[in-house]
Amino acid sequence: MKERVICSDKIGDQLVSKLADRMTALSAGDESEGHKLPCLFRESSAKGVLEMLEDAVHAGGKLVVGDLQRHGAIIQPHLIDHCPTSCKLFIEESFGPVLSVSRVNDGIQGLIDLVNSSEYTLTNSVYGTNIEDCMTVAKALRSGSAHINGPSVSVNQFYELE
Repeated sequence: MKERVICSDKIGDQLVSKLADRMTALSAGDESEGHKLPCLFRESSAKGVLEMLEDAVHAGGKLVVGDLQRHGAIIQPHLIDHCPTSCKLFIEESFGPVLSVSRVNDGIQGLIDLVNSSEYTLTNSVYGTNIEDCMTVAKALRSGSAHINGPSVSVNQFYELE
């Protein structure tokens, strides 16, 4: 699961609404019982994810999906809107079923600057209707790779093709 979304404030409400619909359809737990998301590796991992979520909400992020609770190593999906860029959830990966949305008001350059402010940018995906703008953004991002109007490909997707 991607962890961080940075978008224009113009589309933020619509995007968050669609993400919330998708995320509320997911649940974490024993996959043999029909859950789409597994539990975390350890209970201490779940505690760390919960601390990051609580910090983001305390700093002004809006909890859209989730309950800020854990059951052992299980955390249900969480969506944080208006995630403050100063909190740990924005700066680091949680490795949990978490998606944070941060918004920019200052156009393409503001978006590029915010993405590049993180030292953790292995892969980025750029979505938009204007392919020239998408290319401008993708070329300016400091990351290992950037995908345009498509997600990163995971190893699991290759196995599903066989």
